[in-house]
Amino acid sequence: MADPHNENKQIFNPDAKETDLTVFKNIESAYSPLPPNYGKSNIKYDMGFVSDSIDEWNLYWMGQLWNHRDGTWQDKGVDPNYDPFAKDNLEGYEQYANKFTDVINKEHHDFLKENIDKNLDRRTRLEASERGILPALVAGVFDPVNWIPIPFAAGIGFGSRFLKGGLIASGLVGATEPIRRTLDRTSTNEETFAYIAGSFFLGGILSGTFGRRIAQETIRSKGGINGLAKTYFKAHHKTEGKPDFEVDGFDWKIGEDAYNAVVVNGNTNRFVGKKYQPVWMDVIKPSTVKVVTESDIINIDKQITDIQDKIVKGGFKIKPEAKTKLQNKIAELEQKKAELKPKIGAEVLTKYKMYLDEGHLRNLYEQAKIHPEVFGASPMKKDIFKSADDFITFMMKKEVYKKIGYFKKRVDETPVDAENRLNAMVYDDLLKTAKIDQSTDTNKYLEWVEAWANYGAAAKLSRQLKDPWFVRRMHEISGDYGTATYGNKYDVATMPSAYMESSTKWFSLYRNTIHGIKDDFNEYRSGNANSDRVLDMNLSKGIIQTQDAMDYAITKMNGRNDNVNPVKMTWNEYSSKTFHAVVDEKVYGDSALPPMIRKSADRVRKMMKTMGDDAEELKMFTSQGAYKQLMEKRLGRIEELEALLGKTSDDIGIAINNFNKLEKFVARIRKTNPDKTIENQYFKKGKDFDLDRGTARYINKHYKELPEELDRFLMEQNVKDLETGEILTAGVEIRGGHIGQLRRLSEEQTFPEFVTDTKALNKWQIARYKKMLDKENNRYKEIKKELEDYNLDSISPPNETKNTYLTRMWRLEKIEQNPEKLKAILHKHFTAHPLRLRKNKKNALTGERQIEYISTDPDKVQARVDDAFETITEQARLMDAEGFAGFHRGRAGAKPLMTRKIDIPNREVMEFIETDVEYVLRQYYLRMGPSIELARNFGDKNLESFMHQAEMRLVRKHLKKEADNNMVDRMLNYFEDEKDKLLGHLNLEDPSTLSKRSASLLRDWASTAFMGKVIFSAQVDMARPIAVNGFKETFKHGRLPKFLRNMGAYKDAIAELKELSPAAEIVMGSARKRVMEDGGQIGLGRTSLGRIFDKYVAQPLHKIQGPFYIANLLAPWTVLWKDFQGILSAHRLIQDSIKVSKGTATQFELTRLASYGIDIKTAKLISRMPYELIDGNLYVSNSSKWQNYNGGLQAIHKFRQAIYGDVNRTIITPTPTDQFNLMHGVFRVNNDQIAKQFDEGLIGPDRHIWKLLGFQKTERGGKFSNSWGGLPFQFFSWAVAANRKLVISGLQGRELNAMAGIVAMISFGMMGDYFKNPRYWVQKSMEEKIIRGVELSGILGIFTDVNFMLETISGGMFDTPIGIRPMTGQNLRFGDPDVADALGEFSGAGPSIPLDLLYAFMTNQDYDEKSATMRRIIPLNTLWFWDRTFKNLWDWGEEKLRY
Repeated sequence: MADPHNENKQIFNPDAKETDLTVFKNIESAYSPLPPNYGKSNIKYDMGFVSDSIDEWNLYWMGQLWNHRDGTWQDKGVDPNYDPFAKDNLEGYEQYANKFTDVINKEHHDFLKENIDKNLDRRTRLEASERGILPALVAGVFDPVNWIPIPFAAGIGFGSRFLKGGLIASGLVGATEPIRRTLDRTSTNEETFAYIAGSFFLGGILSGTFGRRIAQETIRSKGGINGLAKTYFKAHHKTEGKPDFEVDGFDWKIGEDAYNAVVVNGNTNRFVGKKYQPVWMDVIKPSTVKVVTESDIINIDKQITDIQDKIVKGGFKIKPEAKTKLQNKIAELEQKKAELKPKIGAEVLTKYKMYLDEGHLRNLYEQAKIHPEVFGASPMKKDIFKSADDFITFMMKKEVYKKIGYFKKRVDETPVDAENRLNAMVYDDLLKTAKIDQSTDTNKYLEWVEAWANYGAAAKLSRQLKDPWFVRRMHEISGDYGTATYGNKYDVATMPSAYMESSTKWFSLYRNTIHGIKDDFNEYRSGNANSDRVLDMNLSKGIIQTQDAMDYAITKMNGRNDNVNPVKMTWNEYSSKTFHAVVDEKVYGDSALPPMIRKSADRVRKMMKTMGDDAEELKMFTSQGAYKQLMEKRLGRIEELEALLGKTSDDIGIAINNFNKLEKFVARIRKTNPDKTIENQYFKKGKDFDLDRGTARYINKHYKELPEELDRFLMEQNVKDLETGEILTAGVEIRGGHIGQLRRLSEEQTFPEFVTDTKALNKWQIARYKKMLDKENNRYKEIKKELEDYNLDSISPPNETKNTYLTRMWRLEKIEQNPEKLKAILHKHFTAHPLRLRKNKKNALTGERQIEYISTDPDKVQARVDDAFETITEQARLMDAEGFAGFHRGRAGAKPLMTRKIDIPNREVMEFIETDVEYVLRQYYLRMGPSIELARNFGDKNLESFMHQAEMRLVRKHLKKEADNNMVDRMLNYFEDEKDKLLGHLNLEDPSTLSKRSASLLRDWASTAFMGKVIFSAQVDMARPIAVNGFKETFKHGRLPKFLRNMGAYKDAIAELKELSPAAEIVMGSARKRVMEDGGQIGLGRTSLGRIFDKYVAQPLHKIQGPFYIANLLAPWTVLWKDFQGILSAHRLIQDSIKVSKGTATQFELTRLASYGIDIKTAKLISRMPYELIDGNLYVSNSSKWQNYNGGLQAIHKFRQAIYGDVNRTIITPTPTDQFNLMHGVFRVNNDQIAKQFDEGLIGPDRHIWKLLGFQKTERGGKFSNSWGGLPFQFFSWAVAANRKLVISGLQGRELNAMAGIVAMISFGMMGDYFKNPRYWVQKSMEEKIIRGVELSGILGIFTDVNFMLETISGGMFDTPIGIRPMTGQNLRFGDPDVADALGEFSGAGPSIPLDLLYAFMTNQDYDEKSATMRRIIPLNTLWFWDRTFKNLWDWGEEKLRY
């Protein structure tokens, strides 16, 4: 063994069973391609037909395998001192330098060069031959791949056998190409195409000729089709080997492996012995604390009331001293209450904090002092890292591996071996993640279908650019684990997403809060705290509400207007009172307030605090600190762009001059007012001697004495943030690094480089960077002005505390009913509370920024009132509560921070805001949950930092010509639209416009008219668990039977599931999203007639959607099967994780786990968490205890998202990932030039027409937002989701028993078709029953819907139907379509309603047709429990009217 202290030695893991020994040699070649050297051997040309056939066979994949059978070089082992890229070793083979990255010794290198020579000789001989493709065909006969299709082509005609056999053979040869291309390092793309084309021809000939004669025994003897396939692909897998990953910088954030971790940059003050630790992670575990309850607050209130009573009763008799003492006691109790309230129900969770000395690590890298942490372990070479950033990332991830528990030292392992294995694991993980393709693993056609949506389009473009960074970022926005990626088979886990985290963690919080409030209401009304709940439906509350509704109806019928129950509040009254108790401390503390309302108010406050704390920590709210951070980031980007575009000599001179002034300033302070601590620590020669840090300490201490020009100069100095890659300005605190940079600038006369890529820029890059620089400068000025103009002292308005904060939703109809009253309230409030302004000018005496108060002059107050009223009405009209959407100048996301512009407290405007606490909390969760997780993943909810980073990457790497600008814009728009879709403001159409309201009306109308029997179409849900889990796992092993025998265990498992990943269909009323996109929020009309129509028709039809989908059973059905599948998912994830920890997991199980975001290290982490085994058969997690374990927070984070993804893939549920923009009524124009022409009216009609149609110019291109555009796709949601979650996912092999699942889905589809109309079903032909069963099964995704559209349109418009049914001789599904039917396919279900009416009454339709048309469009007419009865009643009435 070589000397372990050799600095030049390669690093490798001595345990060959676990890691690739050459993992650290997978780096880019430093050589440029040279012309090939062909003059190495004496080639004999035209040696005959047999020789040509042998040459062809040797170039096939089997020949290459045969030629590589000599593996004596492997016995030599790894030679760490051999460099294949040394000049003498590479000479003559420079063109193939990138093929030698896996060379492990000289013998291996010689073997590869000899093989290259032989293959070149063979190609030269074949090119000189004139025999064409005949030798290749003869050689192909001896390739077993070409014979494999023959058994599968038996029993059909020659033409069909030829086509089928050719396709199978070419597909199999295509699968062998990676083997051949890996072994034959001289192969080309043209050769690959020729081999696949040739195999199609030869495989077709063989299958067509011999297919009929091959007995079925061929298949049966090999274990059937599955047996043959398994054998073939098993052999293929063994020879395929690992892919060659070319490193382009590591792509990793600490949150990927340590959820919600915090990084603190600076001196770590951590030593092991005398050795300094520049990276150190602290795992702060939960401590046992007393949880504050509502009763603690009530007891304090009681004490306060008793003291107040004592003061009142004492009157004049009580002495002043005693009275003051009692008043002080009240103040102490009030302070104690204020401190305890935020802690109600508070939990102390595990926290991860990493201390990082970035400067120290950079110095180690620059000086190449990368020594192993364990003496004797293999040292790492500097050149295996692309940059200092990569080295720092490696060290951070390594620390996470050790502290979270991903890495465990084996009992029989030496420290040296353990260190080597840890280094290899971390580097291998980073290497694979950085370069491996992580887009969807599918074929080109299905990739095209997936690319209809932003997610798939970004993934496709990411693959075309060969840059997985972009698809990983798209995963982080809205990934749903619906499909597997190419990287999953290599243990690269799919990224978790903001969408899934919001849908699990934050939805669980919202659900528990609402359930708790409803339980409180039940206890308030009935005295029973235990509500009866079935499938998330609170039956006890439902019974109470039903009784109240009946009492209300009876009261109205009797002509009375008094309250239904003067003693007890109804649910609506209770909900409103709870809202009032939250926002008003007087109401909350009122002794007459029912205790249950106070308890409910505490639940609301706890939810708001939990979400608010996270948001505040992420700096999402308007505050001085948040604005300063934004300004620093903007300045950092400006500096970055200026550095790219180049600095002038004048800039350098100014900077040096300012630095000299700073040094003189510090010298003067040291002379006139020296600080002994600073002098002794930094300015005396010794251990901590550091002039830069000492200078920085003096500047920070005497900051207020700085001249303004130096103050401004220092504010612009910057350093690069390690975690985000952003360049941060010095801000208020100057660091030693800033002074060091300026000192080097003074000495070297050049600015420091903040970007790693310093190659020359082309003219298109320069133009784009200048455009970006202008945008950043303008935005910086806007943010600075906002900071100066607004009062930004706190997260909450000055007249509202965090405890009383509840999101405010203005009610437009209430405002317009009494606008003057609202203005009077605002006038009174503004007069009493003048607005504060923070001015930029300093006070000459104190050095502080000045604060001014706006005058209470009536004219100025009235101006504020008018401005506030306009803001309020705009927010109400746009339904943008608390600035979630960030609307500014007509664009969503323009405002970076969330703020309450009108600082009046809620308690003063209760009459004009929404007080339904359930609705308010739901809207808050829907907006705030995704916002928090987007901010956590990307730095801010609007993705501003990320979009800049992405644009910089695209311009730097991929902008090569003018047309590439469109590609850059297209990629950025994919991300912006996906983010907007997640936040609910992709469609920018005004909710109060006629277009938006009418589209919503038609959508709701169609839903209630046509979806009454949707439960029968949902029968296929029963088959999905069979496909995903396998029949044996679902039934034979006793899951379902044991649930039925042990309902207690089943309830416990369900309760555990609800804490992790609860189904939302009942609580959110979102079941209809399984079959249709709901179109978002709608407002009220602007005219009196429009408001009346909305109030009595449109709004009730919209509000009934939730109850309707409970009545048609889709919501409870969905929850039932999601609960069932969720239990199986949790069981399987734990079971597979245990297998991974034991080393018994199969490749299928490893890949499946990775497709749900769980790689090997995470699976081992999950396996160490506490769980229960119910009845010796079913694993159930004890997730509430996981946080007490090391790595538990990370395990919960990954586990709950994996369950969510598996459940929503199994019980197919559309997610933002599936939906294309047009489903939301949005059409994106990516080309900026075309968008400008639309905006300026240079295309088509006047620009106002395009505005009327919803066009809006955006930062990159533009988009049409018109809800009518989404109507044709109203009922496409399920089919579009099935494309990914069923078709693509199924073809990827993710289903444990795909064939049984397909059969079951078709069978249940046929059964659902029968239940819809039994009398009609029995009259259908078997072919039609099967076709309809396939359509309802979803196994072909959207293609069955497209086929139905094609049949209807072709039949209705051209009288010649085209599609599956005409091809098989079947009648169309609904008989012969007419023109109205055809137009309905273009317009969608909603618009087809008025079209059908027009067609029925404007054409010569008979009485029966008109009657049937009217009956079909009546809301609720198809509800499953009265469909037949309704039809009979209608027919009876029709007959009476007719005769």
